[in-house]
Amino acid sequence: MDDAKAFRGLQPDLPIGLLAAERPSDGELVALSQWADQINPQWTVTDRALVDRIHELGMRANVWTVNEPGSMRTMIELGVDGIITDYPQSLTQR
Repeated sequence: MDDAKAFRGLQPDLPIGLLAAERPSDGELVALSQWADQINPQWTVTDRALVDRIHELGMRANVWTVNEPGSMRTMIELGVDGIITDYPQSLTQR
């Protein structure tokens, strides 16, 4: 994480997004909001409260790796900004 923060200092115009395998604490989110543009949590630790808090802090939330259509729809309903998937076509197939 220190490398990403240092990179922000060198390239302030490039967006910075961080992957989070575990649910970040509120304190971590507040600290990250000072320099990160995105928090990209694993979809299995994501709920509406997390998405809302990320948005309140001025960041975007892109969840990963969501491969099942039902889970994709759930994440969309939570208000995520993007979905990272191995199978983008699966959301449009019935």
